[in-house]
Amino acid sequence: MIGLYLWILWRGDIPRTGTVRSVILEAFAEWSAAQVMTMELTTSRAWKPNLLVPVEDPANVRGEFNVLNDLCLPEGSIKLLGLATADSVGHLTPRLHAVSDTFLQRGTMTTYCAVDSAGYTTGIVTGLQVLRSAFFSPNILFLRLPSDTERYADLRGVLREASRLGVGQLLLALHPKAALGRSSVLKLWTPLRAPGVDIGTYLSAENFHLAVLTALRMSRAWKSPLRLVTVIPDGASESLARDNLKELIDLCRIPGTAVSEIL
Repeated sequence: MIGLYLWILWRGDIPRTGTVRSVILEAFAEWSAAQVMTMELTTSRAWKPNLLVPVEDPANVRGEFNVLNDLCLPEGSIKLLGLATADSVGHLTPRLHAVSDTFLQRGTMTTYCAVDSAGYTTGIVTGLQVLRSAFFSPNILFLRLPSDTERYADLRGVLREASRLGVGQLLLALHPKAALGRSSVLKLWTPLRAPGVDIGTYLSAENFHLAVLTALRMSRAWKSPLRLVTVIPDGASESLARDNLKELIDLCRIPGTAVSEIL
């Protein structure tokens, strides 16, 4: 099939948008997908961010656009989940399509869908449950921290369901005026490790893996050195905190340009 495809391109007498080329690519994609679905891709080396981004108003995605691109490029993907709570699916879908095209123009693989939702929580939970069986199933739920504290109860319900399904969660809280500012300083706040706890258990127990991965990707996108910050209570050992940061840098292969800071 690959040889036939290359021969068609070499001939050049069949339009690139023609039916034959489309059929060949579709058949090859279906075969590849079938092979991948039979494999257990559980190795951490195969991990890449596949974000599920709930969207009630597509205009709000503009404030998150750069963050989403920085997280996903070059190999990640975004699934826009339109929640038709105040709008109909027919009106929401074209707006999602426009947002998806903008991401695609920047090189981020993006797809979209819209659901008739009875509410914020119901729509997101439905999307999480249904999309778990998709080929590119989401492994991260990306949410903006609500400005309305009354919505925190709904948020906790969504996060519990994401945890049950084994989906990571990222919460974005932008400054109301400066947003991300100049995007030049990146700090990773690390919890203090208890004495006697090995670094592997520490990463798993605190569910700290995603935070480290996110910080590394953002540091690369911003071309900014990473600062690892630990806050120690009064009377705690500063040397223990420094040893923890040193071991974390070594185990997670954090670049040598990273700076450790203890407060």
